[in-house]
Amino acid sequence: MKSPLESRAEVDALDTLHGRRRTLLADLAPLRAMHGAFGMFDPKRKALVESMKVRARLRLTETGGKVTDAIIDAEAHCDPQYQRWLDEQLTEKVKYIHLEAQYDELVELIRNRELSLQIFNAEVRLAR
Repeated sequence: MKSPLESRAEVDALDTLHGRRRTLLADLAPLRAMHGAFGMFDPKRKALVESMKVRARLRLTETGGKVTDAIIDAEAHCDPQYQRWLDEQLTEKVKYIHLEAQYDELVELIRNRELSLQIFNAEVRLAR
């Protein structure tokens, strides 16, 4: 609910804007943790590739196939599970970029609200 000052200054209620930001952050936070600065994408990717390598090595050993690091690496990177994971992460990264832009816009709106209130208060003082 808007305060009398917010109504007179014709700005959004701060509680409303903070609520919108918290709601958006609930969706954004896990994506930021994965894809943002110092995110977990690369460690997770490396762990998945290593598990795919172990699986490829076991399969090749059991079937008597040639086991070289190059073959193991190639099989791991071509594994359908790894490819699906990469596709999912691409989708999640796009979602992260969109949500990050929405979050930045909301932060700018909150800052603009603060500036609008400062200007409104200055105009009220000048009018006296």
